Formats: sequence, C-alpha cells, structure tokens
Amino acid sequence: MADEPAKPRSVSAAIASLLSLGKDLVALLRDGSLFLLAVLLLAFPTQFNAMLVAAGFKEGSVAGFKWQASLGETDRALEKAQETISQLQRKNDELAKTLGEASQRIVGGDGQLKAQIVELQQGNRTLSESVQSVQTRVDERLLSNQQLVASADRMKAAPADDIAAAPAATPVERYVVGLQTVGFDDAARVRVNTALQTRGYQLSPLSASYDSRPGWFATRSTVFYYATPALPAAKALAEWLQAETGTRFAVQRGAGLGVDAGQRDVTLYVHYLQ
Repeated sequence: MADEPAKPRSVSAAIASLLSLGKDLVALLRDGSLFLLAVLLLAFPTQFNAMLVAAGFKEGSVAGFKWQASLGETDRALEKAQETISQLQRKNDELAKTLGEASQRIVGGDGQLKAQIVELQQGNRTLSESVQSVQTRVDERLLSNQQLVASADRMKAAPADDIAAAPAATPVERYVVGLQTVGFDDAARVRVNTALQTRGYQLSPLSASYDSRPGWFATRSTVFYYATPALPAAKALAEWLQAETGTRFAVQRGAGLGVDAGQRDVTLYVHYLQ
C-alpha cells in the first residue's frame, strides 16, 4: 500500500515552530554571553574591571559571580596580610643577623656546625627573596585595585564632565635614596649619588661601597621599597638607574628592618652590583 502524502502544516504550527526556534537561539546566545563574561572576569579581572568601571558599571552579578568594582574588602584583607608578612620578614632578618654573628664567633671548633649555619643562611636568603617577590606582586594588585576604586569613587561623586583627575604622584624630592654598591670603587658610588641628587632625590647617609657582597646584600642589582604607595616610585627609579648605568635593576619590597616606620612611604634603598 502506497504511503499517504504528507499533510501540509498549518500557518499557526509554522509560526509556533519558528518562535520556539527563536527562543532557543536567544537562550543559546544569552548562555554563551554569560559564559564569556565569566571567563573574562576570571582570566582578566583587572582589565575587565577597568572596562566595566569606565563604562559606568559599579556592581553586578554575572552567571552567579558577584562583581563589585570597589574591591574594598579584598584590599583591606590584602593590606593586613601584607603588614603581617612584613613584620614576620623583619623578625626573620633579625634572626638571620644573629645567626651570622654567632657563626663569626665560632673559632676553630665545630666545622660541621659552621657548615649547618651557612646552609641555614643560604636557605634563609632564598626564602627571603621569594617572600619579597610575592609581596611585590601583592602590592601591584593593591595599586591596581586602588586605581579602580578611585576611578569609581570619582564617578560617583561628580557628573562625567566634572570628574577630577587622579591624584598626582609623589614628587621625587620627597624620596630618600640610600645607595649601596659592591665591586665598584667609591668614586663610582659618589657619581651615582651626585646624579641622584641632581635629579632631585634626597640622599640617605646610609650609603657605602663594598669590595665583596655582604650576606645581607641582594644577589642582583635591586631597588627596595618599604610600603605599597612607594612601588611606582621604585619602578621609576629602577628604570632611570638602568638608563644611567646600563644595568637592569629588579624592584622588590624590603623587610624594612631599620627603616623608620613613618618614612617607609618615601624611603628607597638601592643595591648595585658590578
């Protein structure tokens, strides 16, 4: 028996089918967009936050992820953790100094004990440098977040046409720089100090030249800063020193042992190795 011919679909059935297909497409596009936004927020939080703030968005919920441009609570937690790390790092440096002094007082006796002390000092130095690198990355995140907070606050406080410019950077004249060198004659240190002074920096009296690297000295040429707000100035100084000397300078947060707590925002130390 031959198959019966298919009955033509009614107009209403065709419209219902098209509407159903359209709804499915809209749902697919919506889900795809939400997924893309979630990926951007997770993979590029700083850049995407900046775009959202610039577009005027202050807070929202994307695919169940709460986003808030102010980042205030996160910043406070990071700052508290940063201060705790700095305090522990200062204590660690004090212990390392005591360990070095104890090693020097061991005369002739236990060679194995001396070797153990040297090994501990080397391990301490490696740990200290790793901690300083982590602190620098935390400071970079804090500064990035603070810029977003300031931008959002200015947008809340005034109409778009009246938004004030970002606060000016601290002038170099406020910064005190202490230069320490290894492997250079003292005349080289004096020349760099003179150039620093000409550029406007104040010079710290704690400046010296060493023939060989002391145990507390950085293992590469480095600019040390001691508070989050001083990070941009430390980076600027490192770039200037590289142009001036031809040597690349790392930037790290120092423990601040011996640095006046009230002056950490404006104190920088330079370790310059040949």
